[in-house]
Amino acid sequence: MEAGLRLGRAETLSEKVDAILLFSGEYNPNYFYFTNSPVSSSFFLYDFSSASVITNAMEFGRAKKGWVKPSLNVDVKALLEGKKVGIDFKHSGAIVSQFPGAVDISGDLEKIRAVKTDYEIARITKACRISGRVWKYAEREFSRSLKETEMKALIESKMLSLGVERSFPTIVASGRNSRFPHHVPLPVKMTLPVVIDFGVVFSGYCSDVTRTIGGTGRLEEILSELYAFMEEGMAARKAEEFVRAKLGSEANHFIHSLGHGIGLEVHESPSLSMKSDSVLERNMVFTIEPGIYGKTGARIENDFVFRGKLKNLTQF
Repeated sequence: MEAGLRLGRAETLSEKVDAILLFSGEYNPNYFYFTNSPVSSSFFLYDFSSASVITNAMEFGRAKKGWVKPSLNVDVKALLEGKKVGIDFKHSGAIVSQFPGAVDISGDLEKIRAVKTDYEIARITKACRISGRVWKYAEREFSRSLKETEMKALIESKMLSLGVERSFPTIVASGRNSRFPHHVPLPVKMTLPVVIDFGVVFSGYCSDVTRTIGGTGRLEEILSELYAFMEEGMAARKAEEFVRAKLGSEANHFIHSLGHGIGLEVHESPSLSMKSDSVLERNMVFTIEPGIYGKTGARIENDFVFRGKLKNLTQF
């Protein structure tokens, strides 16, 4: 069972802490990972013998739909008295202060989640397929008479019609705006090139895709060489080093990292950057997204599952 598989992965932390405590807050991907439940203001507790969810009356009904049976009115601090508790400080906010001596396991949980299960890969694959339908619609509807904001609205309304939500605010950057990777769409008519960065969430799992209308220069050729270069056990930073070497003088216009993991978050481990200490492992899922930004910009971004070699989940 998927829930048991994930708890089994957490067993490695038993040498470091006596129990794992995760607080959902508004949203905590680590909480969702173990419970398959999006409820807020709830605790997940695992002492390496049994797992439990502790929630409130407002969320109890939703919590019952998750993988772990919920309970009400439980004194969490009393349960953990005298135990060394592992908490993901990154997502727990002020709750951390209530557990003096807690150990930060944020990094450990990121590494656990970096290697995906078959269940997760299936859901990311579905998110990517839906993204393909969104893109086909966007291509049909594209017109230079549209404004950036109108193009964004068309794309995001299509997502909703397909029963999914965006994984982040859609970027539509045209003309000189395309040189800004995080451009916020404006009510201005589009001119070429147009960089469109979008993604959806399906069953908790994200996609992240970028397409450029109006030309991508040498990026396609470099990417085909990179795909053949990457192999299991390789230091992730070498992928970006490879692309930058191929770009030559144009590497100065490549102003962000090559890629990032994708799953319950749109940016997670592993990192494909020059500073990364990640190693490519089977069943990692990540983006590869080289871009060149001069007077205008161009970027290609695809999502891959790594199974000894790359499998492109966004080949559209």
